[in-house]
Amino acid sequence: GKTRNDELANVPLLLSKEPGDIWYCRSEQVTIRMSIFQSMQATLSSLGFTLGTEKDDFKISKSPFEITCNATGNKIQFLAINKDINRTKGYEPPSGKLKKVILEEANEPDGEIYVEALKSTALRFMDENSKLVFRYNPPPSKKHWSNIYYPKLIRNGATHIKATWKDIAGLLEPSQIAEILQFKQTDYRHYAYWYLGEPLDGSGRVIWAFDSSRHLIELSDIQKRIRRDIFYQPVAMFYGVDSGLKRDAT
Repeated sequence: GKTRNDELANVPLLLSKEPGDIWYCRSEQVTIRMSIFQSMQATLSSLGFTLGTEKDDFKISKSPFEITCNATGNKIQFLAINKDINRTKGYEPPSGKLKKVILEEANEPDGEIYVEALKSTALRFMDENSKLVFRYNPPPSKKHWSNIYYPKLIRNGATHIKATWKDIAGLLEPSQIAEILQFKQTDYRHYAYWYLGEPLDGSGRVIWAFDSSRHLIELSDIQKRIRRDIFYQPVAMFYGVDSGLKRDAT
């Protein structure tokens, strides 16, 4: 989907004789190696390019994370933007120019201040042909900062590219389409979030069909049942801890 197509768009920028680099970013350093660093290599390999040393089409570096086009010298630098608001101030493209800046999973930073810090640094190295790309799936909560910040960019003139399951329906099996349409009929909230990419009011629930009136049991009711029924004797208690989004009511 969005990752693959945008990575394909990076290739001509790397092969161009015009000097200029790409910043490919995520919020945390620990997520880079197994995500965008690997996926960009996979995209290049799928096009028949060789990867490795200066003798190949592209040189791969793991410290720092970089991919260099040996024919042109243009680089993709893989960078993290979270933790320190001043972190991105130290970033500088080797050529002195940025053709493109990508923020993958753009909803993951702790707040818009980290995105703004990335933008303010990047713009110093960009010209009228350079691009800023923010890729993400909208979080379920409408109150999440990214569901406020990025729509504001769109209202101010940013190009909005949104895809739903309908855009790839021709690639899906009939059974998959039937399952999606079944969700549309029986659980529209689930359908709207997972298949249309729409944030939801009051969501963030572990159980999509959760109904507090039917699914919550008061501790006093359990104690009464234990006293009434000798065969109803719990032998263990499990504590479920949700490690989902910050400030998520779940």
